[in-house]
Amino acid sequence: MAFAGILVQLFRLEIDQAESALISRNRELTRISATDPLTGLANRRTMDSYLEEEWQRLEHLRSPLSVVLLDVDHFKPYNDLYGHPAGDECLQRVAGILSHIAQHSGGLAARYGGEEFAIVLPGRGSEDAYRIAEQARTEVMDLSIRHENSDVLPQVTLSVGVASAVPGTIDNAYELLRYADEALYAAKRNGRNQVIVGPSHSCTSGRQENT
Repeated sequence: MAFAGILVQLFRLEIDQAESALISRNRELTRISATDPLTGLANRRTMDSYLEEEWQRLEHLRSPLSVVLLDVDHFKPYNDLYGHPAGDECLQRVAGILSHIAQHSGGLAARYGGEEFAIVLPGRGSEDAYRIAEQARTEVMDLSIRHENSDVLPQVTLSVGVASAVPGTIDNAYELLRYADEALYAAKRNGRNQVIVGPSHSCTSGRQENT
């Protein structure tokens, strides 16, 4: 009987270990599916889900939501000159800056696609979003990553677009994304390495910065 009891305990221990391993594996799969493998930031799908959830939550609170879109200036020429491994390292260093800023701002940083990134800022109006965007632009410049193929500066820079709204004052979160995207392209058209704030919708008004 004692031997049978030991066998039962060993069997239960093996089951517990297998269940624990399965839980850990599932958590890892969830993490992998939610993040960009190169930068470790949230991926586009995770960002879209987060943006929609925050839109719905903040609509009830009548609180603002901001989106910051950031693009590495002349990234293809950077890859052409320095090679893809250097390009990957550049994106990782930029992502590290954005992750730190997002964490301290109560938001989410994501790789939006290619050399484009996003920061979603729940509860932040246009003035806060502008300040955070300008911080990101400045800190990436402070990395002093050489970029001899850029016609902006001989170092890596960012163009940034910002949009803010109180959910309900515009149709949906994807309209907010569109406004941020339009502001980003305005920053590119105006010479890059700058932050442009799009129209504010029932948020504290923002500013424009040309550098």
